[in-house]
Amino acid sequence: MQVLVLLLSIVISLAQVDEEDIQRAHQQYADALKHDGMKRVVAADASNLDQILKKNRLVYILFWIDNNQATEKLNENELNTLEIVAQVFESQSVKFCTCEVMANQKFAVSAGVKYTGMVKIFNNGRPSTYSGQRSPDVIIPYIKKMMENPVIVISSRAEKKYYESQELPKIIAYFEKDSKEIQELIKTSLYFHPMILFFVVQDAKIAKQFHLKKINTVQFIKPLEKTMNFPAEEKITEKNLVAFLNKHKKQRLTKMMLENLHDIWAVDILGYMVSIFAIKNTEDGKLFLSMSKSLTKYFEKQDNLSFVWIDPKLFPTMLDYWRTTFQIDPLRPTIGVIDVRNQSSVWYKVQEDDEINLNGVKKWLLEVIAGNVTLEPMRPYEPPKPKTDVDEHSSNDLKEEL
Repeated sequence: MQVLVLLLSIVISLAQVDEEDIQRAHQQYADALKHDGMKRVVAADASNLDQILKKNRLVYILFWIDNNQATEKLNENELNTLEIVAQVFESQSVKFCTCEVMANQKFAVSAGVKYTGMVKIFNNGRPSTYSGQRSPDVIIPYIKKMMENPVIVISSRAEKKYYESQELPKIIAYFEKDSKEIQELIKTSLYFHPMILFFVVQDAKIAKQFHLKKINTVQFIKPLEKTMNFPAEEKITEKNLVAFLNKHKKQRLTKMMLENLHDIWAVDILGYMVSIFAIKNTEDGKLFLSMSKSLTKYFEKQDNLSFVWIDPKLFPTMLDYWRTTFQIDPLRPTIGVIDVRNQSSVWYKVQEDDEINLNGVKKWLLEVIAGNVTLEPMRPYEPPKPKTDVDEHSSNDLKEEL
């Protein structure tokens, strides 16, 4: 437990330091993650799956396919990562497993497994996809968040302030205390927590502050977008709420984080990914991000476009990768179009003294969509070899993942 507290304190500190401090903090984190050699990750199959899911609050399962191809075999580094994380949570109701898909097809299909290497986390039996960085310093706090109360009741000014400070997609609902609707919301949250936040108010005066006029009102709020209302004519059930969120969860502009990295860069992504590099706490970055938000609104009906905002300061060791692969300076406001499936891209070019303007980018993007602009193959990048085995699991070692 002391190790867990140390690791979490290091993770929290990363948001408040510069690049050198981040490197130092991650090394401190890596040094603390020493596997004791005891195997805790188990192979889940038909003989033990039901018992594992029943006995544990959270079950983390790495799915893989044994088709006699070396590329599809279980990755030794990833297994070692899981052993380290399992060691941290040993005394808690969390289990870490692998599951071979071909021998457990029915279970894999029911869990929504689409590709080898996919990770599903079962929260009280309800599956969600983990799309974050496969390293202990990301998985550990993610699991810790999943173990917290998934629905926060807003009954004070402090809780209201916390709600307002959150930039992730969130649900706000107005229910009577101890109602069956609250129970349905709690069960729904298990599919999406912690990447979608859930809040509920139970007092009429507080509900009025959130413009919730009627009891049993549910609203879905995404950054930069209009509020979505759960249909008043539909019954508030787990099934209906899950369907509602799955239908509307795609964001107009998604911020890249360590927790959603693989979801953003998925090889099965449809169409083009429009990548926006901007450092939020700089004047140029703020202006560029504001322009980009207007751009996403203009193209919101384009199903073949997904917009991603990347703050490069959050990913210091990715800078060389981006410079080499895309031939850009990620520390300057930059926008480009990436075809993830075909590993090609093109970037909006401006002269040194010129400013990027909305109309210019809009016209250029329309040309890209029309096929009038050629996307160039991404340049290969060779990441430096890690100094030690532990360093391979640093959350900064993202290059091979992308």
